[in-house]
Amino acid sequence: MRITRRAVMGSIGAALLLMGAATSTSVSAQDFPTKPIRFLTSAVGGSADISTRIVANALAPSLGQPVVVENYPGGIIVAENAKSAAADGYSLLYAGTSFMFAPFFSDTPYDPVADFAPVTIVAKSPAALVVNASVPVNTLQELIDLATSEPGALNYGSATTGSGSHISMELFKNLAGIDITRIAYSGGGPALTALLGGEVQVLIADPGAVAGHVKSGDLKALAITGTEESPLLPGVPTVDATVPGYVWETIDGIWAPKGTPDDIVKLLNEKIVAAITSQDVTDKYFNNGLEIVGSTPEELAARMDEDIARVGKLVAEAGITPDP
Repeated sequence: MRITRRAVMGSIGAALLLMGAATSTSVSAQDFPTKPIRFLTSAVGGSADISTRIVANALAPSLGQPVVVENYPGGIIVAENAKSAAADGYSLLYAGTSFMFAPFFSDTPYDPVADFAPVTIVAKSPAALVVNASVPVNTLQELIDLATSEPGALNYGSATTGSGSHISMELFKNLAGIDITRIAYSGGGPALTALLGGEVQVLIADPGAVAGHVKSGDLKALAITGTEESPLLPGVPTVDATVPGYVWETIDGIWAPKGTPDDIVKLLNEKIVAAITSQDVTDKYFNNGLEIVGSTPEELAARMDEDIARVGKLVAEAGITPDP
């Protein structure tokens, strides 16, 4: 086969282009960042907003650039804007577990796996399964026995379909083989108020939100949904101790738009993990009922795959549909 000068020059040109691309990516990571970083998150004053600002303030000094927080009125709107942002590392999504599960319950304009590059799990939080003090049970097994003897007689409170308080209880019901009737509220706050008032008897909620009511005797904490006991409710056993295989922990995570260069994702991961694992940030998160994690991008990707598969199975088996 005769090799022409045009073919040789074409090959050299292609090689130079590839070298240039590699050099550009390397340089961009080496010089990154040269302007402010944006964290996109949900509404001002919410738990995600508070947590995002803690991370932003801790991260800015190590990056040498301002880290600003942009708020949006809802989780789906946040994710849609983050998906549409330039994949250059300057726009990051800070979101909770519901970001991964929203596509099961509405027609979202994003795919949490296909449209985003995982950066890190920031923190995790188990929940507490609590009952009104008037419910005649003191252990999780006693609650299961009561629900078994009177199917559908007990009510549990939850926020909207797909919320943590909803999915976590439906998972518990599914594994325990019991029937407890769901009463939906506009959010976790109203659901807790309903529990305190006796309108519902059972609730899965943040340990920090219920610890004071447990201490006062208005509520009884029967179990923690995570893999270990919570320091906010010492001595309360895990659900798994009674219902093997049950674990529910929500996460806060950070994602970049899909296509963000791997070396920039790696740099962001290193800087963010170093910032959030400082004692100051760890203490602030603990005071909000969250435990700092600081994972690799690969660990966040694996967690997403696991949780999405588990919730998808539950939605199919329990026939969960969106609220009317």
